[in-house]
Amino acid sequence: MIQAGTYSAKVSDWGYVETKAGVPGFHIYFDIEGMGSVRWNGYLSEKGMENVFKTLATCGFTGGDLEKVADGKFGKALDTTKELQIVVEIEDYNGKSYPRVKWVNEPRAARFDQALAVQAKSKLSQVKANWISFKQNTPAATPAKKEPATPLEF
Repeated sequence: MIQAGTYSAKVSDWGYVETKAGVPGFHIYFDIEGMGSVRWNGYLSEKGMENVFKTLATCGFTGGDLEKVADGKFGKALDTTKELQIVVEIEDYNGKSYPRVKWVNEPRAARFDQALAVQAKSKLSQVKANWISFKQNTPAATPAKKEPATPLEF
């Protein structure tokens, strides 16, 4: 069984699901390489709708036709090639424990790189004047003079 934790995964399948009360939603299966698959469920209730939309967008859904998501992977509404980061928790149901996806996120590295780029721009803009001063006060390197080639005697 897949343990609780954060994993790199890809969408493998998805489809339509309803609660016993008739609230529509979607399930998405994620493959964790070498470990198996785990499912996410999201319901289009007033409380859960925004999270469902965010999760679908993170999984590559860009269309306006939610019915395509209900078609499963044959509808090609989600991106099965995109590497994602999922947070898995263990859920108890009817006396048994099951892994389930709690959160679906963009890969951590992508978020880190964006944050680092913003931080770098801020810090580097502070030393830009020093760089300009350095360049103005440093003589430009002159290319070395090339001597004419001497013919080789055989």
